[in-house]
Amino acid sequence: MRAIEIEQDLAGTAIPVLDLESYRSGEAGAVERLGRQLYAACTQVGFYYIRNHGVPRALTAELFRQSQRFHALSLEEKNRVRVNANKIGYLAHATSYTRHAGALADGRKPNLNASFVLRRELRPDDPDVLAGKPFTGLNQWPDHLPGFREGCVAYLAAMENFGRSLLPIYSAALGMPPDFFAGAFRKPTVSFRLLHYPSQGEPDGEQFGLAPHADNGFITILAQSEIPGLAIRTADGRWVAAPALDDHFLINTGDLLRRWTNDRFLSTPHMVINQAGVERYSAPYFFHPNLDTLIECLPTCVAPGEQPRHPPVLFLDHYRSFVSKNYPTVTSAAAAAA
Repeated sequence: MRAIEIEQDLAGTAIPVLDLESYRSGEAGAVERLGRQLYAACTQVGFYYIRNHGVPRALTAELFRQSQRFHALSLEEKNRVRVNANKIGYLAHATSYTRHAGALADGRKPNLNASFVLRRELRPDDPDVLAGKPFTGLNQWPDHLPGFREGCVAYLAAMENFGRSLLPIYSAALGMPPDFFAGAFRKPTVSFRLLHYPSQGEPDGEQFGLAPHADNGFITILAQSEIPGLAIRTADGRWVAAPALDDHFLINTGDLLRRWTNDRFLSTPHMVINQAGVERYSAPYFFHPNLDTLIECLPTCVAPGEQPRHPPVLFLDHYRSFVSKNYPTVTSAAAAAA
């Protein structure tokens, strides 16, 4: 596979920007207007930036500071919280792959990144924890890293609130009642990764920081450091850099929402190659529905005479398939725990 050429979007037109200021201030008609903009972004590009999102800049800055502190720990210390069967904990460098249906590379080589994976912060007496539901365990936390847990938990709470705030806009975009998605996100399935990409040098078309792929879930809300490296694949097949805009989040649709909308919404391929000569950090927040949500084609996404393109699927089954293909470390942990 030859090296991928990445274009710089100097005109800033490849990825649209949605502004939430009017929505957050309660302006009449803001939800409907943003719904139309979101529909255009998700059917034409599959990615969009959000500004005036309401998440404090200081909270995100503190998160990146804590991420750097964690990844600077010794391998021995990080392995004390190595990833478990619920996909919670440390995934060491070059131990994840990109092999699911949305992958564009062959998946033989591991991704050149390391990450620390968190989920919703739950109490030991939470009914789902006590019941042993999959992907619902307690977060693991490193010893001797004061302030790390507090910074991560504050960010997790802010992002869950932000994700929920977007649901009425998605409902408006899809012609559904404002509270349509509320029940499906009563206990959202969250996966949050503190990602670390060492500099990898010149790309060869076979080794990536994160190989070309489409995400598997509902939406991904990404905070990036200022170091470049992310690129998306446009509808006409070009790879275009997706820079980190100051105090913006970058959001993309995943395979699950594409399936839910009968392929109306795109699930756009993207990748990471860190050629900056320095370490790169990012923090993707994967916001998915409850594990027991049945995903079947929305009625507004089937034209007269048209049939749904995908059979109904339980989100747990969809997600479990993705994890088993891409995270052998998690699969091994699950087998050991069985």
